[in-house]
Order: sequence, then structure tokens, then C-alpha cells
Amino acid sequence: MRRTIVSEPETSEHLKKQGLAPTGETAQQFEAFLKKEAVTVGRLIAAAGISPQ
Repeated sequence: MRRTIVSEPETSEHLKKQGLAPTGETAQQFEAFLKKEAVTVGRLIAAAGISPQ
């Protein structure tokens, strides 16, 4: 079984106290998540009519 730092109880609890949700996903999964979120946020910004200043 492979343990990651985020699966250690002390680390996990520390991250949760900071409002984070440790998942232990791979770098590739995290990259895919960020790309998906960028598209979603981009659509929200466009729909709200927000432009760079």
C-alpha cells in the first residue's frame, strides 16, 4: 500500500483546519481538475461580463 503525506492523519487534519480538502489524487488528476475548473470559471466570468482591468 502506498501512503502519501496527505493520508497521514496529522497532515490531513492540518489541511482541513485551513479549509482544504485533501484528496491524495495524482498529479495528472489534479491537472485535469484545474483545467476543468478554469473552463468553468472562464464561463462564469464571461457570463457576468467581467473584463480585465
